[in-house]
This record gives sequence, C-alpha cells and structure tokens, in this order.
Amino acid sequence: MEAKPRTRARPSTTPLLIAGLIAAVVVTYWPSLALPLSFDDAWSVRLVRHFTLLDLFTQTQNFGYYRPLYLAYYRLAAAVGAAGPLLLHTLCIITHTANALLLLRFTPAMLGRRADRMVFATAFLFALNPFAVQAVALPAGLNHLLALLFIQMAMLCYARARASVGRRGPWWGACLGLCACAFLANEIGLSVAGFALAYEVIRASHMRCWRPEAWSFLIVAAFAGGYAVLYQFIPKGASPEFVFTPGDALVRALIALQTLSYPLTLLMSPLGMSAETTVLVATAALSVACALALRSPMRDAALLGLMLFAVAVALPILRLPTGYVQNAPRVFYVSNAGTAMVWAAVVLALRAPRFQAILAGSVVAAIGLAGAWHARDQQAFLGRANEPVEAIAAAGAQLAPHERLLAINAPRWVAVPTRRFPMFYEGAIVLADYVEGSDLVLANTGLDRDVWLTQFALPGDPSQPYAFQTFGQPFDPTQLTDAARVLQTRYLSNELRTDWIGGAVAQRPAQAAVRFAGGAALVQHHVQPCRDGWIVALQWRGSSAASDMPSTISAFVQVLDAGGTKRAQDDGAPLRGLLPFGQLPLDRDIVDRRMLAAPGASGAALYVGLYDYATGERLPATDVRGERLAGDALVLPLPSPDPGVTCR
Repeated sequence: MEAKPRTRARPSTTPLLIAGLIAAVVVTYWPSLALPLSFDDAWSVRLVRHFTLLDLFTQTQNFGYYRPLYLAYYRLAAAVGAAGPLLLHTLCIITHTANALLLLRFTPAMLGRRADRMVFATAFLFALNPFAVQAVALPAGLNHLLALLFIQMAMLCYARARASVGRRGPWWGACLGLCACAFLANEIGLSVAGFALAYEVIRASHMRCWRPEAWSFLIVAAFAGGYAVLYQFIPKGASPEFVFTPGDALVRALIALQTLSYPLTLLMSPLGMSAETTVLVATAALSVACALALRSPMRDAALLGLMLFAVAVALPILRLPTGYVQNAPRVFYVSNAGTAMVWAAVVLALRAPRFQAILAGSVVAAIGLAGAWHARDQQAFLGRANEPVEAIAAAGAQLAPHERLLAINAPRWVAVPTRRFPMFYEGAIVLADYVEGSDLVLANTGLDRDVWLTQFALPGDPSQPYAFQTFGQPFDPTQLTDAARVLQTRYLSNELRTDWIGGAVAQRPAQAAVRFAGGAALVQHHVQPCRDGWIVALQWRGSSAASDMPSTISAFVQVLDAGGTKRAQDDGAPLRGLLPFGQLPLDRDIVDRRMLAAPGASGAALYVGLYDYATGERLPATDVRGERLAGDALVLPLPSPDPGVTCR
C-alpha cells in the first residue's frame, strides 16, 4: 500500500495577530505617556498620599463613591513621586491591552464555540474604539479598565464552573472573588450579572431550551444584588444630587446609542444635522445591518454583542447625571466590548462570496484605523490643553519649599476646535473648584509647593477656533510681589502657551545698573539667546519716590539691527503690564522676563529705558557713575540666536 505524502502544517497566524494587536494599542496610546496629571487625577493623589492599606477600604467618605481599588493606584502613584504620572499611564495602557487580549478568550467562551475571525475582529475594534481614549489616556478612567478586566476574568471562571462536571467550588469561588474586585474598582462592575445572563441566553439559543442549570446566573446576580444593597449603607461623602427623570434618561440613552453607532456617527458629523438626528439616523442604519447579521451565521455574535452593550450601559443611563455622562465617555468603556462584538458580527456578515475575507478585513481595518486616528488626535489635544499643568509642575519643582508660585489664567476647561461626536461635550477638563494649585505640583513631581491660581478677564476673540474658561481666584496685583515665579497662560489660535514672565527676588545687589528719574531703577539684566531671538530678564527696583510714578510709565525693550532698523519690541510695565512701576515693592526686586523674536537679525543691539506713553517722552537715565545715558537708554550688544534653546 502506497504511503500518503505528508502535508506541511500551515503555520499559525495567531502569534502574529496577537503581536499586531499589542502593537496597535501601544502605537495608538504611546503619546499618553507624556501627559501630566490634572483635574481628578491630581486631586486624588493628594487625597490618598498618606493613606495606609487599611485606609483605602475604611476612609470611605471621599468623593461620593466607594472605590478602594481606584484609590489604591493613586496611592501607588503618590509613593513613587515624580514617576507617578508615567506609572499610571503605563498601567492604563497595560490594562487596556490586557482587556483586548482577554477578549480572545472571553468571546469564544461566551459564544460556546471557536470563531477566530470574529474573535480577532472584536479585539481589534475594541482596542481602537474612539470612546476608550478618555479611559486609557487619563488615569481617572483606570477604574473602568480594571472593572472590565475583572468582569472578563470572572466570566471565564463562570464558564469553567458551568462546564465542569467535577468540583465546581474553586471556579465559583474564583468567579465571585473576581466579581468583588470588579465592584471595588467601579460600580459598573455590577454589570457582570447581566454578562452572566447573556451567557445563559446564548446557551439556551443554541439548545433551543432553557435548562435548569442555566439558572446558575442567579448566583452572580444575587452576589451583585447583595453588594448593591450593602453599597447603599457605606458612607461615601458628598456627591452630586441625582434626580431621575425620563427625559434625562432618554438623552443618556441617545448618548449611549452614539457610542454603539460611532462609525456611522463619525461619517455623518460633517453633514450639519442636529446631534439627536445624527444619532437616530446612524442607529437606524445600524439596526438594519444588525437585523441582517441576526439572520446570518453571525447571529449569536450579534445577539451577544447587543446584550452585553445593553447591560453595560444600563447603569450610566439609569443612575448617572446627564452632565456627567456628557463629559465622561469613559463610563461606556465596559460597553465597548459589546459594541466591538456587534460591529465585528455586522462586518463579517457581509455577503461577498469571492471577496468576503478581503472586504470584511478592509472594513474592520478602516473602522479600527479611524478609531486610532481619533484617539491620537484626542491625545494631541489633551497635550495642548494640559500645557499649563506641565508648566506649573515644572516651575514648582524649581522652587524652594518656602517660595510661592503664581499661575495666572490656567484653564478650567478647553473645548475641541471641531466636535465629531455631538452628544458629548468634547474637550478637556483641567481644573475644578476642589483642585488646588499645589495638587498639580505634588501629583506630577512629588513635591509639596505653595501655588496660587488666579484669573482675570480676557478680551473676546471671535476668531478663536476653540472655547475655554479660565480658573482661579480673582486676580490681585499685590500677589505679584509675593511670588517667586509668575506664570501666565495665553490662548493662541492653535495652542495654549504658558510663559514664565518673572517674579519677586529677595537677593538685591547694592548697586543698580541704571537709575531713572522718578525713583525706579534697573538693577541688573540677563540675556539668553534662543532659537528665534532672545529672552531678556530685567531686574527692577522700586523706591519710596517711585511710588508716585504715574501709571502711564512704561519700559521700552527694543532690538535694533546694525542698520538701526527696529526688529523686535516688547514695551510695557513689568510682568506683562500687570505691575505698574509705581507699585514696585520696597523690600524686594521684581524680575521681568520678556521674549524678543528677531530671526536673522545680525549685529543687533538691545535698547532698554523708560518713557511716559501718554507724552512719548523718555525718562532721564543715568549709569552707575551717575552719567546721563545717550538717548536715555541702556544699550547692550546681543549675541547670535542659539538654535538649541527654545524661546520660552
């Protein structure tokens, strides 16, 4: 008998797909590693920095919720100081990656069969879901990531317990223990009861009957219900008052539907329809696609995805304030698993006999890449919105413990220039009334520094492509003389820019470089060449006589090239005009930093003096020898710009 020729086993593509999935998450969320901690993240680090392990579970009256595991990772961040932000962002990426990889086991366990293409499509779409960006890029969403992680692990144990014919006790114990971990991370963990019910519904659909053992889901449901009752008796501190109304619940339901129909919503956003109309039209189109999927081999996957989505959005719809939901897409992170499953089923149900695999793969890739693009774009926006936080943290780290930092016009929130998902308030919340300026330094550097946050009204700019609101106490000019560093945030057309504009110094040289009529003096000066020009630091000194100087006295700080042409100018009173010369303190000097941009200027010189802008007349100026300066101006030759130094 002739031996049959051996056929070579086809190499498995699974390792490559897993590696690609991990790479997709890392590449998409790599920019988040550079984001600072602000808003709730910064406040939470301060809250728990002295907590013991027992305190995480017993100090419950914090922010209206009982989430010990939420507090635990902030305590870990507080323990590592300046490495805390990187640690938290890394944990977010790792947990999100773990959730995507767990879907490779979770999906077939829930479906009761292998479905390789379906499984990888689900994991890919979940990993790059655009509504995951707030949960993954900001550590405030890590509790949602952990809740889904423990839910998936609990359901894998549930499936093993249901399938076991021998001892089921260890699997049930593991299942309920993981359920408890999900509850302690975030209340959304209670959705695990609905996940267990969905598991049994799919099994009953396969067998076309509901067997007695299917009531096992009541074990999980009873455990979740017991915790929900206990949760009501745990003192949790003040929380926003919530009143349920059907109208608000309907709005939250539309927001949830937007997260389900997001590829269509994203495509329709440029059409200019109202937010509600866009969501309803997109949902109607998706409903037709789901109806077709439910009549295809993808029926179970589509049904399971819809059920998981429904049970995961129930809590945000029924129990969270509408304003909170509109600002927090992260509350739908758990439901993203069901959303990914629905879209994977819809795409794989496409009927194209010859090109089905290519067509389905192309559609899944397009949806995933659109989500990745949105996630990267949102992280870039978060970086721009949090630029003042980075500046405050960096400046605070350079201060001595007894010194004070004053930050002017840091943002409370910043809106995105273009909204893509209209049911959400798309933007970045940076600060809130309960967040202190010192929280920003502590959370990002591990240092405890005195930080004042203050604001004054900014002129309206109708050409501004984004909306914003500043944060802090009303501005008081006397604060300028008590701050070792003063920062001011400007809202430019395409970015926020926070500049170090100066500060008060106690070290006072005996002699002044230039004295002006009226009593003010320029004590010393420093010029730092930078890429596009020079950073000029001028140390001003007041006197009892200077207190009578009129408010119209201004400094002129000008750059003239070798031919005498003015190339740059920054006139005004010290600290960007915020501190008139007549209000210079008597017990300390004021350092006034100005940036002069003059690219390509050669043989340039700096001219510094005082004048009265009401009359245009310069104030007489004398040097250290008492001799009158030519033109009543100090003239300094300028070095060539330094391309290696950023002009900040």
